Amino acid sequence: MSSSKVALVTGGNKGIGFAIVRAMCKEYAGDVYLTARDVGRGNAAVESLKKEGLTPLFHQLDITDPNSVRTARDFFKEKYGGLDVLINNAGIAFKVADTTPFDIQADVTLKTNFFATRDMCNVFLPLIKPGGRIVNVSSVMGSVALSRCSPELQARFRSDDITEEELVGLMERFVRETQEGVHAERGWPSTAYGVSKTGLTTLTRIMARNLSKERPGDGILCNACCPGWVRTDMAGPNATKSPDEGAITPVYLALLPAGAKEPHGQFVSEKKVQPWSSSKNGKWKTWHSSEHNNAYDPDVHARQIWIDWTRIRGLDCLSFMDNGEGLTRARLHKMLSVEDGASLRAILKHSLFNSEKELFAELRAISAAGPTGTRIIIWNLRTTTNGETEFDFDTDKYDILIRANICDKSNMTPESEYSLRNKRVRITFGYNTKSKEHYGIMMYHKNRLIKPYVKVSCQCKTERKGVGVIGVIECNFLQPTHNKQDFDDTDKYRKIMHNLSIKLEEYWNEIRYKRKKEDPKCTVAIEDVLVKQKFSAIETQMEVTPSFPVPSLTLPQELCSETLWPALNEERKTLTQFDTLVSKAACGMMEGIESHQGPAAAEETCERDASSGTGREYNSAAEQIIELPLKNEKKGVVHHEGHVDDEEGEEEEECNLAEVQQWQDELMELMHETAEERDACRQELEVLREHSAALEDERIQLISRLESVEEDKSRLSTLCDQLRSQLSELREHRQRGTEEKDDSSKLKTLRLNLSRLLVSFIPSLHLEHVDYNSDIIDTILIQVLEHIT
Repeated sequence: MSSSKVALVTGGNKGIGFAIVRAMCKEYAGDVYLTARDVGRGNAAVESLKKEGLTPLFHQLDITDPNSVRTARDFFKEKYGGLDVLINNAGIAFKVADTTPFDIQADVTLKTNFFATRDMCNVFLPLIKPGGRIVNVSSVMGSVALSRCSPELQARFRSDDITEEELVGLMERFVRETQEGVHAERGWPSTAYGVSKTGLTTLTRIMARNLSKERPGDGILCNACCPGWVRTDMAGPNATKSPDEGAITPVYLALLPAGAKEPHGQFVSEKKVQPWSSSKNGKWKTWHSSEHNNAYDPDVHARQIWIDWTRIRGLDCLSFMDNGEGLTRARLHKMLSVEDGASLRAILKHSLFNSEKELFAELRAISAAGPTGTRIIIWNLRTTTNGETEFDFDTDKYDILIRANICDKSNMTPESEYSLRNKRVRITFGYNTKSKEHYGIMMYHKNRLIKPYVKVSCQCKTERKGVGVIGVIECNFLQPTHNKQDFDDTDKYRKIMHNLSIKLEEYWNEIRYKRKKEDPKCTVAIEDVLVKQKFSAIETQMEVTPSFPVPSLTLPQELCSETLWPALNEERKTLTQFDTLVSKAACGMMEGIESHQGPAAAEETCERDASSGTGREYNSAAEQIIELPLKNEKKGVVHHEGHVDDEEGEEEEECNLAEVQQWQDELMELMHETAEERDACRQELEVLREHSAALEDERIQLISRLESVEEDKSRLSTLCDQLRSQLSELREHRQRGTEEKDDSSKLKTLRLNLSRLLVSFIPSLHLEHVDYNSDIIDTILIQVLEHIT
């Protein structure tokens, strides 16, 4: 059994998980396991990291497969005796434009993001060693989805005593109600990914609470985090963060220092704790979350924070104080000392405190909570017209409330009862005979498409009612979200969706009844039948409001303005037959059954093609139709009351059929030409894409060559340094050899002179064959000197 530490990252073969493994390999002192469902992709990811000089390990793991989870558990238990770090990163999300029915999206998303992650935690939690870390990668979309839930659901998710069984029941209830098509009516948002992350964050809080009770002395920290909007296959290429930037917060939580006690059971984003639970004064906690973040910061180490009301110089003020680290003595001295008098003068000039004595009195207030801390004072609070602040400090002495500013309105508005007449809203229904996948409601706001192909409840049920039906509605009375991709999930929005489901189902039943009545033996679905060219139209008046009152459709008076519902002629008439022919010829999919906004207004329309992206290609044709002379305006007119001209009108209709047919043929020719141009553009686009792919491959090859050249350069630089060192040593050796050679030559010359001197004293010496490089001459000289002396 290995004694080294070990960390496990799920879903690590790409995206944020891959970046987390890379960062952990660089910073974690232990083995890091990259896990993936696909063995080939997992091994490829490991090899890619090994080329960077890192040493990750791989183990196959599919979190949706219980057998795979148990196999991984047994492996880590046998080899390491447990687990030190568990990072649950694996998750999925459907694209916004995905046409999969919402109930299927909800089922698949929650099975992976919530239920499978819960199984991972329950299986591996007994293996977590003391001092271990558990990180669940959640999302800020969980908070967004929570804010769109009904107040009842919000209260349950935010409750501090919610149990795991209750949470599982809520998640199963969401899936069940999406299958029944009633999730919006029951207070759920229409985002399966957001609900799954709401459940995951709540599960993290429950796990942390249980760990604190069951293993209080082990020091295990469990947190959820939001990596941010990261450029991955899930979030798309337009995201603001790289995967390495998205891995910062998860790795920060995984590497919290030993002995740390916070954060625990928190939702963390950008390495800051974000508020999740709320009090009865929820707005207050949302506005001032920055003070909570400062107190929760691990570098501050604050254990308590006090929010209070105080009065300074006759002004109501809010004070925030914690018992964290605060400023050190050196920094405080620098800020307020004489050497930095400019800072002190600025504080005394722009704050409520005009002297150092008053300022130090406030600083001494911190000592009541501890030796160090931070104190923040906010003054100049917003006041109402009667001079009172927007906060109510008197009603509840234990809480600060938002004052309900209704005094001025109640004084100015007389007591009266009034009601506004419901405004009819125009809806256009039809069948998409080109694609079975694209159907639903196209919701516009001021001629801007906000939500395409929205499946109403009847289309999401198992009976598959309304399949193939497309509806178009202008929702100027709803409020779009800030990114113009959805509407605010208000009571008005939920009721309009409910009424749309009723009207769409009525239309679907009516068309099926007429089809069955015309051909009882026909077994082909209506959406499988191509639209035939007809020269008649059915125009009906349908009101969005059902028989019972619906407040969401009682619009304000300003929405009834003629500027929001423009008419194309002064007589406020609808050219029904001509409008229907143009609509069918231009769109090829919408059968002319329209629900009008009422007797107050009507308009001549050319519906868009809801089944494909070719709406622009038909705009030019539609504009030519609209520019036709208005001399035919009074021919074949159907008024808003539904009355049709008598015999004279019918004769005039027949006279104009030939002209209408000719205009329609010209329009069809123009449409064919446009389609050919579109196909040519598509071919050019494919060629450009292939060329772009080839350039990308070439760029990758050049980058690879550049990296190899850099490696060769580094290797050659090392060899050059070695050669320089050897050359220096050779030069030193040669210099020493030269000096030794000179000394040897001098010694030999000296011995030669001594031999001559000895021969002159002793002629019998024969020194012709003596080796002057040896010590013989020295020996002879010593003997001669001894003899002489």
